[in-house]
Amino acid sequence: EANGGGSGSCWCLEEESFSNNRNNSKKKNQSFFPSRKEIFYALHDNHIQNFGLAASAAAQDIQVRFSDPATRLILIRVSREALPKIRSTITLINTIVRRRVVVSIVTINGSVRTAKRSAIEQVRKIYAHHFRNVAARIAVPIQKQLQQRSGKKQKKN
Repeated sequence: EANGGGSGSCWCLEEESFSNNRNNSKKKNQSFFPSRKEIFYALHDNHIQNFGLAASAAAQDIQVRFSDPATRLILIRVSREALPKIRSTITLINTIVRRRVVVSIVTINGSVRTAKRSAIEQVRKIYAHHFRNVAARIAVPIQKQLQQRSGKKQKKN
């Protein structure tokens, strides 16, 4: 376990997206992302709610190792034996800190090295998608301006 992976653990990379909170209009426009502790307690409580107190030992194995508000990615370490139940818990979770969320598992890896590679690949995809959208928003007004300028020049000639 000194290398971070260990033979008995898996790494789940998940992505979180938030829906609008209709009850709290003041925080509707504010950027919000829960802390690692809040994510842990939400997963722990949801696991006990879905599987009962007898399955709470698996919930103790959850370790939220990384959470990034910019990319909305979360890296969780779980034991291999608890993985199926924790996957179900992650799929069924719908609130974190009284805020509606949709959580989807991006990848499941066997070592920290492959989890890191998957996280970097996912971050690249997120930023590539973001930059394509930004470029598309910028390109349309620029094309319109160029067309207007070329139309004015043709009228002068």
